[in-house]
Amino acid sequence: MTTKQNHQVTPLLIGCQFAMTSPPPGLELKYSARFVAGDAYERSLFEMSLDFGRRRDFQTMTSFPRHIGVVSVFDRGELLCEFLLDVSQQRRNLETSVLGLVAPKVSLNSRSWALLAAAAKVFKKPFITAP
Repeated sequence: MTTKQNHQVTPLLIGCQFAMTSPPPGLELKYSARFVAGDAYERSLFEMSLDFGRRRDFQTMTSFPRHIGVVSVFDRGELLCEFLLDVSQQRRNLETSVLGLVAPKVSLNSRSWALLAAAAKVFKKPFITAP
């Protein structure tokens, strides 16, 4: 991970940890970060269990630049959600770096969905979940 990329991902990891300093009982959250090609991640959306009707809208509203950072949130090794970041160029504002939120293990209209939808609203970015 380059210094530039680390500076972009670190604030989001800190934000995730701050938001979950006291997670709901039973959750054992872990975080990881990785970098992938934007087009490869876009293709991987077809392999995830996501709301079929909203997937097309999500892909239309989300830009997938050449390089994206993916901050993943896990509970006991199972992927809950991912925050997508534009790491293709230097950005000073985290809000403009966030591309979208993908939550393949969060059911539509669940409590977790409401919390993540609120985060997506803060960033003004698209959000997709399980059906």
